[in-house]
Amino acid sequence: MIDKLKQIEDKLLIDLLAKPAEWHTLLVNYHPPIVERLWAQIGNYRILLHFIHKCEVKDALFHPHPWPSAMHVINGKYEMGLGFGPGIIEPPVMCTLLLENGGAYYDMTHIDGWHYVRPVEGVCATVMLIGKPWEREQLEVSEKPKPFSEDRKMIMLRFFSDYYKNRNQMQRVIENEIIERGDWVVIDESRMSEIDKRGFGKFLGQKGFVVGRAGGMIDIRFGNERTSILSGNLLLLDPKDKPIDKPAEKVAEKPTKDSKDKVDDMDPNLWPDDADDDEI
Repeated sequence: MIDKLKQIEDKLLIDLLAKPAEWHTLLVNYHPPIVERLWAQIGNYRILLHFIHKCEVKDALFHPHPWPSAMHVINGKYEMGLGFGPGIIEPPVMCTLLLENGGAYYDMTHIDGWHYVRPVEGVCATVMLIGKPWEREQLEVSEKPKPFSEDRKMIMLRFFSDYYKNRNQMQRVIENEIIERGDWVVIDESRMSEIDKRGFGKFLGQKGFVVGRAGGMIDIRFGNERTSILSGNLLLLDPKDKPIDKPAEKVAEKPTKDSKDKVDDMDPNLWPDDADDDEI
């Protein structure tokens, strides 16, 4: 399931984070650690965003999952204990992991897997993908999770949106090392913050002609104006998409780059599992 989670992070999550109406809220506070959860439906799966609050190891809930899942720990110092056993009789903790700097992925795809998680220092942010619930006996809870405020929801959405924009921007910087003088580009708004968009607002939607670069900064001509933009905010155009008339400045002809397919028709509805509509 890690591969599916990464697909969603790479292809769908940025756009989904910009649609607050698609996200539901739940405060999971019947047992430590307290978890603030946002969730949204993606085809036959659900994507969950978590702020997990610090607690002591003796208080952390040791539990099985009701569904297969994959997790991405984004930040913080995150401790996890693992166990294995059927039913709801708590098995022994067989190992403990400490993830200190975020960036880790793991999944739990066996029906009898158990774990506890707890932030060790402050709040941890995680992303979780879940599939179709198992027909498995679950621990009883003292009260069902309840929704929380829209203001808190927006804070969480901004946090995760900023994280993925920054991450994707750095990935694009690496991809765009091939950009050179004579290429055509457009500004990719999905990689930019609202402040960045205001700074380059008059160039959005225009095709720009690359006149030079210095490291990660690209010097571009938009019509009669020139500006420099971080390469992570740019999308290299396929040669067939460039304007017929180039700017007056001449550049030497260079071989045509192989075009890259920018379209990914990944459709979660085609994935074999399906998520239950019951509240999680």
